Amino acid sequence: MSHCSFFFFLFLNTALPISVSATEFVYNRDFNSSNIVLSGNTATIQNSIVTLTNKTFFSIGRAFYPYKIPMKATNFSTPLPFVTSFIFSIAPCKGFLPGHGFAFIFSPTMNLTGATSGNYLGLFNRSDEGNPSNHVFGIEFDIFRNEEFDDINDNHVGVDINSLSSLYSEPAGFWGGRDGEELEELLLGNGENYQVDRVCGFKAKCYYDSSREKEASEAFDY
Repeated sequence: MSHCSFFFFLFLNTALPISVSATEFVYNRDFNSSNIVLSGNTATIQNSIVTLTNKTFFSIGRAFYPYKIPMKATNFSTPLPFVTSFIFSIAPCKGFLPGHGFAFIFSPTMNLTGATSGNYLGLFNRSDEGNPSNHVFGIEFDIFRNEEFDDINDNHVGVDINSLSSLYSEPAGFWGGRDGEELEELLLGNGENYQVDRVCGFKAKCYYDSSREKEASEAFDY
């Protein structure tokens, strides 16, 4: 499968624990080779905008912040909270089947050798899918229903730890209506620009399941 996916980021990522210095960075359409690391076979920077994939079949594109971000304070086992905001667009290509989507991730390494495209989103492969030693946390923006991962539909957002079988997922949407209390559908793969704003505290707030807190904590033991 192939797809055209153009990602436009306005990016803020902050660790906000008490007595620990926050890590903050902002990209405002000023991506370049000195402030972001690209990998994969199709990732490029064009006009200060990151493009991760193109019409190439089974392509992989990644963009990493070039410096390590501390995710645990000294002598604390609970991962630190973070805040992020970014703009993305998944642009369909006429005459091509849709791809699978993309993920915003935390990873202990930028070298994801062996990861495959398609349903594994360039993160894992059949052998290491679900392996606790991956130490990968991700938010997936998925536009293809994969039964092997128990996806809820072909247009959803999910919370992933070391696996693409999401710990928690919901249909993509936004709160609208007269009083902002109605969840309205949002089609991730229609080529529109969408902004994501996320505050995540790993003590059940992000996963909505306190029983998985230990697994969330272990994902950042690196």
